[in-house]
Amino acid sequence: MQKEQNAETFKPLLDDLTQCDQAEFVEKLISIQEWDRSRDDLFVWMPVLNRMDEMMSKIVDNYSYKSSDFQKNPVKLIDMQHRK
Repeated sequence: MQKEQNAETFKPLLDDLTQCDQAEFVEKLISIQEWDRSRDDLFVWMPVLNRMDEMMSKIVDNYSYKSSDFQKNPVKLIDMQHRK
C-alpha cells in the first residue's frame, strides 16, 4: 500500500520529468538542489531512470564508446567536446 501512495504522491513530478523534452529534462534535474522527498522504492522512479538510461545509451552510440574491454580501450570523456 505504501508504494502505491508514494507513486501517487510523486506522479506530477514523474509525469513532468518523463513528458518534457530532453533539454528541459536536464534543466529540471539540475535545478533540484535539495531532495525534500522521502526515500522510496526505486520502482516508483523507473520511468525517469529508464529515460536517463536511454539518454546515456544514445551518448554511448553517438560517441562510439562501446567496448568489450575498457582496460584496453578506456573512455575519454574529453573527446565528447570534439565530436559534436
